[in-house]
Amino acid sequence: PEGTAKDLRDYMAEQLIRQAIVDYEVKEENITVSEQDVDVYVDQQKASVEAQYMSGVFESFLQLQGYASLDAFKDSVRTQLAEQKLQEQVAGTTDEDGTVHVNKGTWKNWLDDKYANADVTINPAPAELSYEIVETSESDANAENKDSAEQQEGQEGSEEQKG
Repeated sequence: PEGTAKDLRDYMAEQLIRQAIVDYEVKEENITVSEQDVDVYVDQQKASVEAQYMSGVFESFLQLQGYASLDAFKDSVRTQLAEQKLQEQVAGTTDEDGTVHVNKGTWKNWLDDKYANADVTINPAPAELSYEIVETSESDANAENKDSAEQQEGQEGSEEQKG
């Protein structure tokens, strides 16, 4: 494992920014995904999983993949399909038979350009907290508790004398 925590932080920030750019462009281009498109994709995935394992395991399979529910998976699918439509719009070419092929280089260049021109400010990571480990013995803790109790009794006694 090479790299530093800063390298990882920079990489994660770049990925989040790139995803935010894609999400923004999907909205700007009014790209939508129909419920039918989502259902078709989900049904294909379900058939594939259940053919490989056994009938009735799809939702358990989704949970193992980190999805809390079928609806959470559908939301993820909707996002993926919208990004795919954006890729086709930006970098797609259509064959004679209507098949769309995305040129990955064109897509990468487009996204790199958007990233390079994004006006992003990243707050620096918070400074490490300084702390000091102080060891105390049980007798020190008991003495502090005793002193505190005596001070409290003394305050209560002086308040009674005033009244």
